[in-house]
Amino acid sequence: MHEIIDKKRLATEDMLGVSDVETLLRRIMDLALQRTGARSGGIFLWDDERKGLALRYLAEEGLFINLPEKLIRPRGDGRPDGIPLLVYSRKAPYLCPDGQSDPHHSPYFGERAIAAVPISAKGQVIGVLSISDLRPRIFDDSHMKALKKVVGLSEEFFRRAQAHFASPAREEALLFIRGLSPQWTRVEKQLGQAAPTDAPILLLGEGGTGKERVARVIHASSRRTEGPFLSLNCDTLSSSDLEDDRLALAAGGSLFLDEVGALSPDVQAKLIHKLETPEHSDLRLLCASRLDLPAMLQEGNFREDLYYRISLLPMRLPPLRTYKDKLPTLARVFMERAATKHRREVDCLSPEALSLLSAHDFPGNLRELQACMAHAVILCAGREIQAEHLPESLQAKQTADSIPEAVSGPPSLQELREQTLAPVERRYLCDLLDHCDGDVRAAAELAGVNHVTLYRLLRKRGLQLSRRARPKKENATSAHKASNRRRS
Repeated sequence: MHEIIDKKRLATEDMLGVSDVETLLRRIMDLALQRTGARSGGIFLWDDERKGLALRYLAEEGLFINLPEKLIRPRGDGRPDGIPLLVYSRKAPYLCPDGQSDPHHSPYFGERAIAAVPISAKGQVIGVLSISDLRPRIFDDSHMKALKKVVGLSEEFFRRAQAHFASPAREEALLFIRGLSPQWTRVEKQLGQAAPTDAPILLLGEGGTGKERVARVIHASSRRTEGPFLSLNCDTLSSSDLEDDRLALAAGGSLFLDEVGALSPDVQAKLIHKLETPEHSDLRLLCASRLDLPAMLQEGNFREDLYYRISLLPMRLPPLRTYKDKLPTLARVFMERAATKHRREVDCLSPEALSLLSAHDFPGNLRELQACMAHAVILCAGREIQAEHLPESLQAKQTADSIPEAVSGPPSLQELREQTLAPVERRYLCDLLDHCDGDVRAAAELAGVNHVTLYRLLRKRGLQLSRRARPKKENATSAHKASNRRRS
C-alpha cells in the first residue's frame, strides 16, 4: 500500500497538483476494487459550501469518472437519500447485500450489492468510500475490513483532496471521464505532460469530440489557471476584432482559437503579426480545428508560419464511434448531469431507449449524445427515460430502418445472421443469468467468455441486471447427491 500512496510525500506538500489528485484518487479506487473484487466504486467528499456529498471519483467498468455536480443531499420527500449519505450521517459503515430489498438504497448504475465506509480526518467524517456490484449478496465483513484499511492508510490524502476541490478552478482541471479508449488514454497522457508547460497545443478532431473542453482542462491544469481563458470562434473572427486588440484580454492566461482553419488569409496574416509582438508574448495559444490543416497548408490555404506557430504539440481527439462500447455508461453520465442541471428526478434508462441510442451513429459525437440526453431528461415526467423521450430524429431513423424498401433485394448475410441471432442470443442470456442467479462472472465462466465481454453483450441486447433473478436451478448431479443424503 505504501508503494501506491506515499503518505510521507503528501505530508510535505502545501497543495496537491491536479495530476496528483487524479492519479492518487485512481490508485486508491483501484486498490479498493482490487482488494474486494467489486465491479465499481465511488469516492464522495463533503462539499461544505454546497452542503452535500459530492461524487469526486467514480470507477465504472474501467472508466474513471468525475461528477462534481452529482451532489447528494437529504431529499425530504420520503424517498431514500442513498447509502453514501446514510454512512456519512451515521458516521458508521453500512453493508447492503441487495439494493432491491434495502430501504436506504437509491440506484445509480443498476448496482445491487453495496459496501460503504466513512472517510475520517482528524476525528471528523469528511466523506465516504463505497464499492458496488450488479451481483447481489457478494460482499461481507471481510470486504468491509478491506475498505476500512484502505481508508485508514489514505486519511491524510483525503483531507488534502477535500481542500484541493474547494477551489472552483480545480473542477475545470479534470476531464469528466478517463479511460474511454486506448486513443483517449494516449491523449490523457499527453495532457498530463504538456498542460503544465506553456507550449502551444493544436487539438484536432471531428465536431463534438470535446476540443474546447480539453482546452479548458489544459488551461486549468497549467500555471496560468488563475489567469483568463479567452475563447474566440474563428468562423466569425474578423480583421476588426484583431485591430481592436481582443487578444490583450488573454494576457497572463490562455487564448483558445476554435476552428482556426476557418480563418481567411488576411486574418491569418494579421493574427501571426499580433502573436509575434512583445505585448502578446504573455499568453498561451490553444487552437482547435476539424479541418485537415496539413492539406490546407499544401494547397496554400493556410499560412506556413502560422501553422508551425500553433502546432508544436498536435493532439487528435477520437470520435465517439471508436469507443461506442462505452455508450451505455456515457449516456447514463450525461443523463445524471442533465438531471442535476434541470432539477429532474430521472435516474435510469429503459432497455428500449438504450437500444435506440446504441443503434444511432452519432455523427455529432459527444456533443450530440449530451444534447440527446438533455432532451430526454427534460421530456421525461417520471424516473425512467423511455424511447419516446429521445429526439424524434432517432425514433424516425429506427422506424425507417424497420421498414424494408419496396425495391430492395434480399438482406445481406450479416443482416440475416443478426435478425436470426438477436432473439436467440437474448433468450440464451436471460436463461444463463437466471441459472447463475444474476452472477455475471459465473455466467461468463459458464459461457466461456470474459465477464467484460458478457457485460457488453448484455447491453447490446438491451438487457439490464435490475430485475430479480429466479433461484439458481439445481442440476441433475447435485439433486441426485441431495437425494442420496436424505436417504442416508
